[in-house]
Amino acid sequence: MTPVHRLHGVAVASALPLSRRPGRSTGDAELEIAVGAPRAVGADPPPGALVASLRLAGETLYSAVEGGDGYVLRVHGLCDFETTDLGRVVCRPAPDAEVETLALVARGAFLAFWLGLRGACVLHASAVDWDGRGVVFAGHSGAGKSTMAAWACRAGARFACDDLLRLGDGPQPTWVGCSPELRLRPGAGELATGMEAGWASATSVDGRLAMSPPPPAGDTGPVTAVVLPRPDREAATLSLEQLDPVEAVVALAAFPRLGWRAGRALESQFDGVSRLASAVPVFVAGVPWGPPFRPEVVEELLGTVTGAGARAEVAS
Repeated sequence: MTPVHRLHGVAVASALPLSRRPGRSTGDAELEIAVGAPRAVGADPPPGALVASLRLAGETLYSAVEGGDGYVLRVHGLCDFETTDLGRVVCRPAPDAEVETLALVARGAFLAFWLGLRGACVLHASAVDWDGRGVVFAGHSGAGKSTMAAWACRAGARFACDDLLRLGDGPQPTWVGCSPELRLRPGAGELATGMEAGWASATSVDGRLAMSPPPPAGDTGPVTAVVLPRPDREAATLSLEQLDPVEAVVALAAFPRLGWRAGRALESQFDGVSRLASAVPVFVAGVPWGPPFRPEVVEELLGTVTGAGARAEVAS
């Protein structure tokens, strides 16, 4: 029987090992991921109308197209994800692709693609539950999202998601579903020291520290605040600036999990960001960065942003 994983509120039956803790989901799967025969995966987009892409340092990392029979998400040089009915996808890997790497992109870029096609707003963000109040850390790769989430969990927060945040579609912002793990860069490894057993720590295929801090009680929860971290190794104290709603929309629109170019998904993304920015405070945070990562810094940040409510400004 194909294992079923619960990721970001979606029951996924997958031939790829999407989680080190499978079997949490019950009932029928909404999405099935199968693995096809290996084949060469080119450096050009597949045929079709381009709907999403990402270029980094002059290199295209992925391209997504819509064709006559459905959609293809190409992770260049690694694999193609092909789907015709959104209920089943076939991953066609390159001959030298590692299974763990395929699983990593399946639960990241592909799941963001699939959720976007289904009309969900998906941000490049991590989130924690702080005593029933959800705090989101949003930003580009390397901005400190995962480090902030681990730092918060070290202080007692519950781990909701890492790198991919699915927003609920109701009038009040919510995070939906959990990630199977949180991945830290080596420089933040001290945050897991002494927590390895309880957080089920291991080294991931890309050399990061993968861990699973305790999750929230439920599979969804309210978003109380959004933080855009700005790590600063020279700073001695935390600084916070609350953005006005227009500034917040512009800032959050820069952090989609997938680089949509066209279609309904692009509209859903903007709608979700607008609802989020109008409902909860969004902060730019100048964070004294480690190592060492001082516990009082993250405790001050969590306490301040979750208690901000409708205040128009928090002085640094």
